[in-house]
Amino acid sequence: FNHRAILHSEELYQDPLKFDPDRFLEDGKESECSPNPELYVFGFGRRICPGRYLALESAWNLIACLLATCDVIQPLKEDPKAMIDPVLDFAEGIIVHPKPYNCRIVPRSATALNLMKTGYPSEN
Repeated sequence: FNHRAILHSEELYQDPLKFDPDRFLEDGKESECSPNPELYVFGFGRRICPGRYLALESAWNLIACLLATCDVIQPLKEDPKAMIDPVLDFAEGIIVHPKPYNCRIVPRSATALNLMKTGYPSEN
């Protein structure tokens, strides 16, 4: 299956490349007719990924911890008044992934920074 083509189908989604979580809702509730991306990501039937629950929980935990302790902000720029529009661009191939983009991840406090350092001791 071409999972990317299914989940970016213009027949299913209006403007499929736009980040719009509301496309999965109908009247504020989860839509029953939209395909669940989880089904496509981890495979089907006998060959479904046995680590899917660990993967989902690990990703959720990582993102929640990052957003709770850090600000993800625009990169430094020469002209502080100039806005930098984020560009969503993908590398094509067997595995499609976002191309690198500039941002700054800044700890919200000294306590948050210390927590991060404690969790990942340096190898000095």
